[in-house]
Amino acid sequence: MLGVSGRRMLHALADGEVDVERLVALARASFKGKAPELRRALTSRLTLAQRFVLCELLQRLAELEAATATDYHEPGGDYFDRQHRQTRQQRLIMKLEALGLKITVEALPKAA
Repeated sequence: MLGVSGRRMLHALADGEVDVERLVALARASFKGKAPELRRALTSRLTLAQRFVLCELLQRLAELEAATATDYHEPGGDYFDRQHRQTRQQRLIMKLEALGLKITVEALPKAA
């Protein structure tokens, strides 16, 4: 929820936005297909106290980012696969073997 779309929506909620369609419109194109889920998630209303806490948390997040001088970036949907390549490879081999296939893994030569 801390990607660009999530932050836009959280800031709008903290500012008191209650129109679900306006909130959904803040989503990036990659979320447009998930509009029904977003609408359901955004239908509840925040109390004044909840908005205050949200504002405080967003401010603290901005302060932490400024202190570390790094902006948040999405790790991507393949983050786990990139971090745990061998585990992913083993899982895929097990799935193929479960289908009755014999798998031999051989590393390809690296391109120059």
